[in-house]
Order: sequence, then structure tokens, then C-alpha cells
Amino acid sequence: MPRQPPDQESALTPECLATPECTVITVAGEIDIAAKEQFFSVLSENLAPGEALVLDLAEVTFLDSGGLWALLKAAKHATATGAEMLVVASPAVSRTLALTQTSHFLALHHDRASAVQAGAVHDRPQQDE
Repeated sequence: MPRQPPDQESALTPECLATPECTVITVAGEIDIAAKEQFFSVLSENLAPGEALVLDLAEVTFLDSGGLWALLKAAKHATATGAEMLVVASPAVSRTLALTQTSHFLALHHDRASAVQAGAVHDRPQQDE
């Protein structure tokens, strides 16, 4: 499927959902250089110390170097702030991560349910012994 000309591309429209376990951000379509700043902004605004963020990219059809930059920058920001970012990758996202050998920088999950479950474990308060 050919990509749309730049003047016809739609803006990135992530959906955010706060659950008792974590925050879930769902993104579909293309994440490219035109959307990289918005993508990073949405992610960084939802990363909180000690909390988990599930990034559901299962419906992403294209991820270019700009989108990859934003994804990796957000992962670095999560680590620096003590948050956890769990990523559900589509085949297109997985392909970009494999080609760039960057998947090891992300906490990847096969589906949203396993990512949310891992986020719930991360978000549990520490027990004093």
C-alpha cells in the first residue's frame, strides 16, 4: 500500500486510558518523522515515577526513524524517571526494531493483556519486611 502524500496524512491520534493497574496508550496507523514530536510528548506526559505505562502499538502499520527516535527517547526517559514503559509491537514495529537492533532497549510484550498484567505487578507498593 503506497504512503499518502504529506498534505494528506492524518495527525497522530493516540487514545489514553487510565486503569487501576497502569495507563494504556493506544496508537494506530503510521508513526513517522512528522509525528515524532507529538508521539514523544504524549508518551513523556504519561510517564510517572513508580508507575507503568503500556504502549499498545499493535495497530501501527509504519514506524520510521523519527518514530523510532521518539520511542527510544521515551524509553530512556522512563528509565531516568523510575517509570516503566511496556510496549506491544505490531509486525511493522517489530520489523523496524529488528532491522535497527534496538528491541533490547524496550520491554516488549506479545499482547496488551500480558503488558497490562506486567504493569500491574510493577505498580504494586513495596512491602516492608
